[in-house]
Amino acid sequence: MDQVSDPKRASGFYVGDSFVEPARNRIAHGEDELTLEPKSMAVLVYLAARAGQVVRSEDILGDLWPDTVVNDGSIYWYIARIRKALGDTPKDQCVIETVPKKGYRLRAPVFADAATSIESSLGPISLELASRPGDGLSLGQGLSEQHSLAVLPFIDVSGRDESFCQGLTEELRHVLSRARGLRVAGHVSTGSIRDRHLDLRVIGRLLNVTHVVDGSVRRDGRRIRVTAQLIDTRDGFQCWSEAYEHQLEDTFRIQQHIARAVSDALRGTLLPTHESDLAAGYTRDSDAWEFFMLGRHQWTYRSGRGPEQAIHWFEKALARDPDFALALVGLASSHAVLPWYREVDRDRCARTARGAALRALDLSPDLADGHAVLGFIATDYDMDGPAADRALERALELKPSCAQARHWYGDLLNALGRHDEALAQAVLAAKIEPLSPLFQLRVARILADAGRPNEATEAYHRALEMDPFHPVIHALAGIHFLRIGDHERAERRFERWGDLDDALGEGFGITVLRGILDPASRDEAIGRVIGLAGGYGVVPMVKTALLLELGAVDEAADCILRTAEQGHPCLPWVLVMPGIERLANDPRVAGLRRPGSLPRRP
Repeated sequence: MDQVSDPKRASGFYVGDSFVEPARNRIAHGEDELTLEPKSMAVLVYLAARAGQVVRSEDILGDLWPDTVVNDGSIYWYIARIRKALGDTPKDQCVIETVPKKGYRLRAPVFADAATSIESSLGPISLELASRPGDGLSLGQGLSEQHSLAVLPFIDVSGRDESFCQGLTEELRHVLSRARGLRVAGHVSTGSIRDRHLDLRVIGRLLNVTHVVDGSVRRDGRRIRVTAQLIDTRDGFQCWSEAYEHQLEDTFRIQQHIARAVSDALRGTLLPTHESDLAAGYTRDSDAWEFFMLGRHQWTYRSGRGPEQAIHWFEKALARDPDFALALVGLASSHAVLPWYREVDRDRCARTARGAALRALDLSPDLADGHAVLGFIATDYDMDGPAADRALERALELKPSCAQARHWYGDLLNALGRHDEALAQAVLAAKIEPLSPLFQLRVARILADAGRPNEATEAYHRALEMDPFHPVIHALAGIHFLRIGDHERAERRFERWGDLDDALGEGFGITVLRGILDPASRDEAIGRVIGLAGGYGVVPMVKTALLLELGAVDEAADCILRTAEQGHPCLPWVLVMPGIERLANDPRVAGLRRPGSLPRRP
């Protein structure tokens, strides 16, 4: 049974707008709080871990109580108690659906408690970072919860101007994210909230913010009316509201007015800017904007063929507006990360990504995301630490709440062996995007590299809870569980990876485990690992890690050298992974490693 299914170890989470605390057997709904008996709570946690899936009664019983005789009819009573606790009924079935002859399905949306998930998974972190440009959001300064904000997607009241609403929301978030001392939640997390119909106080807890900006747009001909409000999520009270009515051509003036009003209400200070700067990077072509949003959705979740699909949509946006700087950044980012997901020409990806990013910055020099992707390219492709540092620092100077820049800055610092600083940046990125599984995955990876396996385990579980269908998360989690000796969970993660990605083939996990546990099976396992298909993404990392666990140090060194010769962007991560010290005496690997610097290309 996975950790998320263990009520004693699971963290608090929301089912709809009810907050569930398994460890206390408590459910809170608004001001009401009640206790759920332990077995019913165990069933609720089990269903929450599989939200949206039909779960058979026999599976619940077999997984939760494999060594106990539990009457099958008991499930009915557990479900009944859960429904009562969550305000559901057998007739309504808004929370738990009974699927005739099949089982039960949890229908209500499930969210991890973002207000505690990051902190509880990491444990106490005491990090003093050196003062650097853009450190207005460092752990020791600027992350005051008195100044944290989410901009929720504006509602299109007219029902015919969704792209305008999306654009206004993004422009407002862009401006506010440039304010010093103000942490602004990222678009990944806020974008997943709007359709949940949750109380704003619940949203505040999910996103770990003290305030939200909410609003609506109504268009009448060429005139547009925008209503915006600022809500304190701690008590649900409205702090400020205002309506603006302008000609449609005054889009950016509307956005400027709202941004300044919200900033004043929060007593923040916007970076000096002119109205023309507010529009920098955007487009006035509605079709181009729609294509861009479709591309960014694929880029955000990056599962399966997401990066390739993102490239398709960004190219369509640029066909409509060749000077759409944000679309150029999206194209650059997608090409830059593509080798992590597909076996492609890495040099071509790097050239295309660099060209698109530089073109974006020619059009909009202060576009933080453009500097961020150049920092990523400098880290993973050029192995140029100083250039990467300059680009990422510039991105954070321009936009302290740029989660992607902090995410990539953490990558750079981790590759340099500065794990504590790397972790700080990864945590900040996860705070800005608390519902992003990929950002939580990076926290897990850095914790593992920093020699903090227990905390890494918690972070891996959270990433799996956020996205149970992302093959990379299962692959890296499998490696982690193998390292800490949790062979059962390692096998399950490898099996799930194989279900989601045909790179492994049938029986990969059990073959590797047999080789680790049984010396007679070691050679078979080594051969299976060496023959692992694909050179993309995490495959070189997985091969190296598994070979080290199997004690095949020479083969692991060969794998690292091939990774370096191929110019694979995962090389900085490979050289700081746990277990790499077993190759300390191999001169070939030692020649790549440079303490305090990025690896040397052969």
